[in-house]
Amino acid sequence: MFNNYDLFTQALGLQEPWKVDKVQFDQEKGQLDIHVSHKRGSKIPCPDCGKNCSIHDTKERTWRHLNFFQFHAYIHCKVPRTKCDKHGVLQVEVPWSRLGSGFTLLFDAFIMELATIMPINSIAKLIGEHDTRIWRVVNHYVEEARGKEDYSEVKSIGIDETSSKRGHNYITVFVDLEESKVIYATRFIHNHWYGIMRYIQSRINNGLLEGINSLIQATKRKARGYRNIKNLITIVYLTCGKLSFKLPKAFA
Repeated sequence: MFNNYDLFTQALGLQEPWKVDKVQFDQEKGQLDIHVSHKRGSKIPCPDCGKNCSIHDTKERTWRHLNFFQFHAYIHCKVPRTKCDKHGVLQVEVPWSRLGSGFTLLFDAFIMELATIMPINSIAKLIGEHDTRIWRVVNHYVEEARGKEDYSEVKSIGIDETSSKRGHNYITVFVDLEESKVIYATRFIHNHWYGIMRYIQSRINNGLLEGINSLIQATKRKARGYRNIKNLITIVYLTCGKLSFKLPKAFA
């Protein structure tokens, strides 16, 4: 007989040996708690070699999930550690979250969708999380996506500069002129080298550079600046790098 546990198991896309075995709703807290477990006697693949192994022990973990209507939702699970003959005791990666994260993959995807159109501080207020947690998510996926980019075929670049706040630290931005995207951003490079390179490489492409710079300036104005250079560079890559993120759709 189909029950609410089966419903949530299917909604979360869980497959054996994972299953929902308890769902609790606390109206006073405005919170839905979904408890996931693995079937007793199950063997779990070793994270290194994939061999089905016995379970060594478990550790209780909690992840923030997409809201259930207006209520916060959390997934709880006693996550197993496998005991592999070759690789020893290892932590299992659960299918609904990346290793070490306190959010589900769908919640990560929701954050990344918002980050393309909203300042991080506004996202933090909207979802009720500290902005440092949001920055960790955005930094992770931007760095991951950039690691998969191939710039070996870039033939022409333009160079420009922008600051984290008015009169504050500057960064230098390198643009692929053919693809109209930022391929590299770093702390400000010495004025003379910058001026020479900008003249040689992009004196006839100022319109493109100004267009990208205007996008960066608009993002900065919405965020009222950034506390540090790393955050600014991350947002430049996110908004102007045309990166591809391997994430599930938060909303179909």
